Amino acid sequence: MKAFAAFLLIPLSMIIYIILATGMGIYQRYPIVHFVIIAVGLVFLGRLIFQKFTIWRLLLNLGGWVMAGFFVWWTLSYSNYGEYEAPVASGETAPRIMEAALKNSTGEATTLANVAGDSDGVVLIFYRGHW
Repeated sequence: MKAFAAFLLIPLSMIIYIILATGMGIYQRYPIVHFVIIAVGLVFLGRLIFQKFTIWRLLLNLGGWVMAGFFVWWTLSYSNYGEYEAPVASGETAPRIMEAALKNSTGEATTLANVAGDSDGVVLIFYRGHW
């Protein structure tokens, strides 16, 4: 029972991280808390297998290590966002944006270059459609 409880720490930590990241928008560069919880589960599993060796404890230990390795690989490879690099610095023109055709409030296609004309710039305001 202790081995199963220690094993459950690993997927529970993974599920909590996924809920926090996707459902609540709480992204972490390195989810240290989740790594620590997984490490605690692995340490308990390792201690239990040395106290009394059974095939179930071995399987739980192997499964825990596989899940922990996958979670660490996944969070470091796919959940990690690099430093933000602004594509256009303040005061520069954005040629790709200026040439994009967008629909205005009446449904007609127009470009920002047409709207800007000879002025120095355009302020874009995005409205969320409906709540």
